[in-house]
Amino acid sequence: MPNPHYIARISYNRSHWRRPTRDAQYHEKVGTFNNDNGFGLEDWLFRNEWMISGWRYAFLQGVNDSYNRLIKENEPFDVTLFTLDQPIVRRLYIATIRDVECLQPDQANEAKAIFQKKGWLDIMREEVQRCGARTEGLDKDLRAKHLLNIRFRLPNITFYPPETVIQPDDPVRKFNYYTLNLASKQIEKLNKENARRTRLGIETLISPKEFERRAVAPTLVSPEHAKMQVQLVKELKQEYPGAQIVCEENFVDVTVRTPDETLLFEIKSDLAARTVLRQALGQILEYAYHRPALHAPPARLIIVGRSKLENEDRRYLNHLRNTFGLPLDYRVVTLD
Repeated sequence: MPNPHYIARISYNRSHWRRPTRDAQYHEKVGTFNNDNGFGLEDWLFRNEWMISGWRYAFLQGVNDSYNRLIKENEPFDVTLFTLDQPIVRRLYIATIRDVECLQPDQANEAKAIFQKKGWLDIMREEVQRCGARTEGLDKDLRAKHLLNIRFRLPNITFYPPETVIQPDDPVRKFNYYTLNLASKQIEKLNKENARRTRLGIETLISPKEFERRAVAPTLVSPEHAKMQVQLVKELKQEYPGAQIVCEENFVDVTVRTPDETLLFEIKSDLAARTVLRQALGQILEYAYHRPALHAPPARLIIVGRSKLENEDRRYLNHLRNTFGLPLDYRVVTLD
């Protein structure tokens, strides 16, 4: 099934939502968070160098207002963002993000702890103070349920061309509040046209220090990935008593060796099974076939995700097995 597709307004920001600018403060209603504090938590939405294991963790006000429903559904969704260019009062499309995940409460708390450890929260406070806004909005006056409430992967962002003005007959013109609204067919058509001509760009080069991969120490993976790895190993010990089970050997998430076979497991924590296959396939093929002698006898390859395969995903996996003879399987590991 296709993801639900929402429309959401975000407050205007001249820095392309990389840092607070106070642009929207005096255009918001008195008593609102942005008016009182001089910034919004969405002001860092596209601070794309702040990554955790390939994920961008951020905040959307529309998600905050629908938070209880979204965490209950626990399904990925797509969202198209627009803003009001307040100085000249225009409505502009900004971007569409696919396969967005709403963070469960423990995910939100764990992500905030990583932001604190990495020093990103301190940078946020410094930038709020530098533009003359109130740092209390990040601490004492935090009115949102969580400082971070979504995560997404950068390749799933499609930016609209600059100055993409929303036309008078567009139904989005009637959306004024920071809520999630279901997209119309007109939006879907516009997104398809936009996807053919634009790709994601990053304004600032990413510092190598921002990425701590499994190939080097210290290790930084998303909390969901780590939990899945622990749960998978627990299950495998029951299924393969007496087998050798190791983690992170030659960068493979989990390797199981029995007298008859070797099993390689590659974990991806995305909710969308389609994305799990896309993210994991290249890695697990490299681990198995770039240096096959490491895994003698011939390995079975298992991609691990959090959700069951949809029918199209299952057909795709079967096609890979039947056409190319790949010893490829898919396994679900759920998190409590």
